[in-house]
Order: sequence, then C-alpha cells, then structure tokens
Amino acid sequence: MVAQDNLRGNVVAQHREQFKRVAFGTPLENSSIDRGQFRVGGTATLLVDGDGGMEIDGRLRGVGSFTWLGPLSVQGTTTATGIFNQNGPWNLAGTGGITGNVSSTGAWTQTGTYTVTGGGKIVVQGSDPMTIGQTSAGRPGIQFSTGAQVVGTSDGAQLNNAAGNGQVYANDTVGMQRGSKSVEVTSLGVTVTQPFKFQSLAIAPAGTTVYMVVSDASGNLYRKNVAA
Repeated sequence: MVAQDNLRGNVVAQHREQFKRVAFGTPLENSSIDRGQFRVGGTATLLVDGDGGMEIDGRLRGVGSFTWLGPLSVQGTTTATGIFNQNGPWNLAGTGGITGNVSSTGAWTQTGTYTVTGGGKIVVQGSDPMTIGQTSAGRPGIQFSTGAQVVGTSDGAQLNNAAGNGQVYANDTVGMQRGSKSVEVTSLGVTVTQPFKFQSLAIAPAGTTVYMVVSDASGNLYRKNVAA
C-alpha cells in the first residue's frame, strides 16, 4: 500500500512538532547496544550527572589513569596486581593477612592483634639490626645481629649474650650465669657458686658499718658486724 499525504493536515504544525522532538528529545533515554561498542573519542567527556549514578553489571576494564573523587565503596573481592601506593590516612577494619615483605617509612599504629606466622619476622634496621621472630635458639624472641638474644622460656624470660656463655634469666628462679659461675635467687634463699671473689675496701667510709663475710664448710655465707 502506498502512503498517502493528509492534505487536510497542518503541515507547519506537523513540522513544528517534529522539530520539537528532535531539539528537545532524549534519544538515549532508553537505549542499548547489543553489538559493537559505544565510543567517546577525542577530547570529549562522558558525564554521568544525576542522583541515579552509574551501574555496571559485568566486567569493567580500563587502560590509563583512573581518578576518583569522593567516597568509594567496594563490596566483594578486590585484587590489585602491581604497585599500590596509598597517600594519606587509611583504615582497615576486620581480619586481614599479608603475604610477602612489608616496609614502613613512617609511623605505624596497630590497635588489634598482629600475628606473624610461617617463620615471618619483623626487622628493625640500624647499626645493630634487631629481629623479632624465631631466634637461633629455636624460641620466639628478639635477636640482635651480634647474636645476643631475648627469648621466652616455659615460665619466664632469658637474656643471652652474643658468645652464648652468659645469661640472665627470670622464671621461678631469678639469676645470672657466666660459664660455671652463677648467682640464683629462689624462694629458699640465695645460691652462689664457688669460687668467690669479693672486692675489698682499703678504708671503709667513716661512720659506716663494715660486714665481714665468712663461709662455713657447707658453703653457707654469714656476715659479722665490725665497727669502722
């Protein structure tokens, strides 16, 4: 059938209505792209201005720089490959894990539990670097580059010198040891291994009481008052 013109219609009015549709219409109000692509090239900008925002259901891929101004909420798993730089404060709430080395050049504040597993360690660099983690003694603690250690024991703590022949310990027994010589304090008293070596005073300070230390055959120590 051939289209017929309505000769009785107002052509000017029809043209005016058609012009209004073109000039004030929203051709992309309900549109879709099933094949091909939608490209904004040159110096043009794709502007999403409105309370409705922008929704992407599917994959989003970008090449080039990406700048976001304002709050950003990400729900779900996020994976970043490459260098990640954070300038400014940031907050992490919830359980997290870090695999790999971590370097901090500024202040670090930790208000929750920080767990180092799998042989990990914390290194504080300097003239004598300090490592917090598993020590050469096989116990968690602090080890210096010289070999000195502060380690935990089954019921206390222990400080070892670099040579490994001296230690200070505090558990049920508090004491210090250098080779075969030691001083121990227990609930029963003080034990000192022989031989003894005391520093003598040529002249005692005036007005003081000098205590003479004597030992019996059992190795017990006694003192005797001698007026100065």
